[in-house]
Amino acid sequence: MVFLLPCRISARFQPGSQSPEFGAGDSLFPRLYYLGYESEKVMTVVGKSWSSYYQIASFTDRFATAGGDASGSFNAGTDGGKTGTGRADNVLQVRTLIDFLPANYLKPFSLNIQVQNNEPIPGVDGAHYGLSFGISAILQTQKDYTIGLAYNRAQINDQANSALINAGIRGDAEALLIGSRWFSDDGYIGGLISRLKNHETTNEKIYYNGVGMELFGQYQIVNHVWGMLGWNYLKPDKNQPRAGQYQVKSRIIGLRYTIDDFRRMIFVEARIDNGLTAAGNTLPDSVSVGIRWDWP
Repeated sequence: MVFLLPCRISARFQPGSQSPEFGAGDSLFPRLYYLGYESEKVMTVVGKSWSSYYQIASFTDRFATAGGDASGSFNAGTDGGKTGTGRADNVLQVRTLIDFLPANYLKPFSLNIQVQNNEPIPGVDGAHYGLSFGISAILQTQKDYTIGLAYNRAQINDQANSALINAGIRGDAEALLIGSRWFSDDGYIGGLISRLKNHETTNEKIYYNGVGMELFGQYQIVNHVWGMLGWNYLKPDKNQPRAGQYQVKSRIIGLRYTIDDFRRMIFVEARIDNGLTAAGNTLPDSVSVGIRWDWP
């Protein structure tokens, strides 16, 4: 089957974001548009699509307006399109299901591979990545437990470029992610750990190396009403002096009333922000109220 998905535009606005000024004027991102071929076991995509990396990051990026700050998916104030970890730009992807595992216990092994080339480096004028490569693997049991691993690397060839050095970049952009999740009819729990190099930026647009963690959980309290809890944490390594005191550290609580599963719902989410800017300034808490209404 061959299909074309038309362009969809969405705005991601997060009051109190840890890097509010970075990417100002870029809050509207083309969401997804791609041409692809799909069969029972293989899917090939060309265009702008959810990345192979996001196949794992999505385990915890399940809030409507908050969260997703520590996985490295939406890096450097972008939608992750240029580096290839979020909604990847100009990407060629192959996703395949490999059915070699005991069917009584495990679902088919999922392998996702992608490549990009010559994408702009976020926040560095005139600089581009070389060849970018991403891969993820997902193993899921018949009892709804999943574990996944993802890796993305974007080559930076001109290491002597003064603009790259000034931005704190020392080497290729790398992102490694391991995650797991469990779900039932009434609940869901997901967690992940990320290792990022030359991939994320502080509020002062300085790239750094660091480690992040995310947790997400939800439970159906009564029919149609769901409670949610989440935690995001991302901190630069100790040997990153230009990152200053910067850190991502937030707790998120939320409530959803579903009308048609999660396709149509009313939600409220509150983020308690204990993060810091590079200068050591605290960040404000935020509350979001909204409606999601997907059309058939």
